[in-house]
Amino acid sequence: MANNTVNINVYNRTDLNFGPDVFAGVNNAALDRLDDRLTGIFDTGRFDRGFNYQSGSQAGIMAGGCVVPPDPCDCCHPQGILKNEGGKITTPGGYTIEATKQHEWVITGPDGKTTKVWGDPHVAEGDGGKWDFKRNSTFVLGDGTKINVTTAPWKDGKMTVTSGLEIISGNDRVNITDIDKGKGVVGPITQDGFAHSNCFANNDVFVMGRESDDWSYQGREVTGSKDGGESFELGNNLPAGNVRPNPAGDDWSQPQQFLNQLLGYLLGNGSGSNNNTSWQNGPQNGFGSNPYYDGHSGCSPRGGGYDNNYHREFMRDSLRLVSQMLRMMDRLLGMGGDYHMMRNRSIYA
Repeated sequence: MANNTVNINVYNRTDLNFGPDVFAGVNNAALDRLDDRLTGIFDTGRFDRGFNYQSGSQAGIMAGGCVVPPDPCDCCHPQGILKNEGGKITTPGGYTIEATKQHEWVITGPDGKTTKVWGDPHVAEGDGGKWDFKRNSTFVLGDGTKINVTTAPWKDGKMTVTSGLEIISGNDRVNITDIDKGKGVVGPITQDGFAHSNCFANNDVFVMGRESDDWSYQGREVTGSKDGGESFELGNNLPAGNVRPNPAGDDWSQPQQFLNQLLGYLLGNGSGSNNNTSWQNGPQNGFGSNPYYDGHSGCSPRGGGYDNNYHREFMRDSLRLVSQMLRMMDRLLGMGGDYHMMRNRSIYA
């Protein structure tokens, strides 16, 4: 009987853009020593120096909790990120907003593309798109900054023009007023953005796409308008741009950099982008920081206040799980070599 030959092409791990050097320098012997390293980290003396709220690096935090209570500024943008540079407002993501003349203001993105709002009010996108709006509206930039646009009746009252802008980024807020009377007046930057974050609700909201001259309404691209901006013509779905500024150098989508950052944060060896970042002196509520226990409300998983021993054991177990994760990832990548050996192997049946 004749043999039948079947060629099998097994999926190659390199198709995932993983190189064999992803885990270079990470071997079983090194992973075996990680437990010993963790034991040294979590001995009572060193741990207490790192996380005791009465002394050490966490001095001054509230009793009953191992980190300070959450600060609203930590959830979006830190204070002090809006800048007024000669009447041009710059946001943390590199966007600029400027009132250029009566009834006109311009948004310029870090990609160099612009959106101009002028007249009653017309929107002129840098790529040629044109549409109008009429009511008070909010424009959301790619870094999450909100521009609340107030409109005022013009001439016979059938149309409106821009009268003012309220720009909010995190807790920073600045107003540009009297745009309907002239170039506009830029006010001081104040730290009350959170208090005003919901004061401009129930209005039309336009969200910037991945390019600074593309805008969506209710998730779909604005392609035109009707009746002077009473309603909008919408196209396909338009994903929002990057709603948070990315810290430079922290591209965790790359496996090797992920490992370097992970070990840098956990072991404090300076391999991360910030050599001063570690589990002992890192930012509170950041990656690698200790969990928050609210002893005052009784919401601690063990009841009562903060338990230093429980905290130490919990973090020790968590980091040992990281060790197991690295070991498993190493094994998975090793399996790729077996797959590679089977590529185009002939099987006789």
